[in-house]
Amino acid sequence: MENNTNGGEKYYTPNISEFHVGFEYEEYIDGRNKFIKKTIESTDLIVLFGDETIFDCIIENLSLSKIRVKYLDKEDIESLGFVCTRSNSDGFEFQNIIDDYSFYDIDFYPENMSVLVEYYYQREITADVTGNKNCKTLFYGNIKNKSELKRLLVQLGVTEASQPSK
Repeated sequence: MENNTNGGEKYYTPNISEFHVGFEYEEYIDGRNKFIKKTIESTDLIVLFGDETIFDCIIENLSLSKIRVKYLDKEDIESLGFVCTRSNSDGFEFQNIIDDYSFYDIDFYPENMSVLVEYYYQREITADVTGNKNCKTLFYGNIKNKSELKRLLVQLGVTEASQPSK
């Protein structure tokens, strides 16, 4: 079984406290000898067998190193509706245009998993000519995976909870 959980790798082993409805992870299936992508659904909170829940199975598989989560990357952010507008050795910049006068901007730095989410708006068309734009920083911090970013964007009002990822 492949185990990419060390720093600088593509995957890590999550903590049980990271799991929530909508959380995306991969689980190793012995019979298939590969990892399968899964997402915690609200129906997963129902008792499976007797008094065992999906979380009991997850805890057991975590202890066996059969669960992993992909670190946040460029493709994850694009799948949430953002378009990459800049890429260099330091990181990426993404935008999600709201209308002619405003857009959301995400700067992502994979080296330290830091994310800056900003809201840009201009009150009138002259801002394009003068270069004067208003900007509001909504978040700056570390985000480890797509599920965490997705949840944050909902909390900030950038996206809606029911908005599916691509």
